[in-house]
Amino acid sequence: MAVEPRESVKEQRIRVRVGNEQVHYMNGLAAGAFVLQLFGDAGGCLSIRREGIGGALVGYDTVDIFYPVHVGDLVEVVARNIRVGNTSRQTEYYAYLLLSRYDESGVQGRWREFDPPMLVAHAISTSVIAKENQFGGPLIVDSTERNKRSEEKIARKKRRLQQEL
Repeated sequence: MAVEPRESVKEQRIRVRVGNEQVHYMNGLAAGAFVLQLFGDAGGCLSIRREGIGGALVGYDTVDIFYPVHVGDLVEVVARNIRVGNTSRQTEYYAYLLLSRYDESGVQGRWREFDPPMLVAHAISTSVIAKENQFGGPLIVDSTERNKRSEEKIARKKRRLQQEL
């Protein structure tokens, strides 16, 4: 049974620190495909939060990579739906570099924070979700009580650690 999507969900942001497993080239350089993977992760989260299910990627309409990403870098990806049809979704992605130890030449040095964040890649993709699979977003679970119990447990541990000092 198809229901209306959650229109209030406009974008999805994720932040990721580039790990050693992403290095494919010398000087700690990550493959450009890693950024596309992040685009897919952000787009999938956006789709799940909006529709209740991830979409099937049809393809990328455009991909531009402007600056390299290295191991240790902190990258933020933003995904936004720019066109929504009955079953198709066109999503726009931006990847920004927040922190890096590499300069423009790829030489590792002192940490640099980019203010504003540096645009490293942009893409637009098309995906589809069959009408019968559109659930109007995930089930919303109220985790207030669970969080309260967890926070109380943390407070008890902190008090115990303070007493041990």
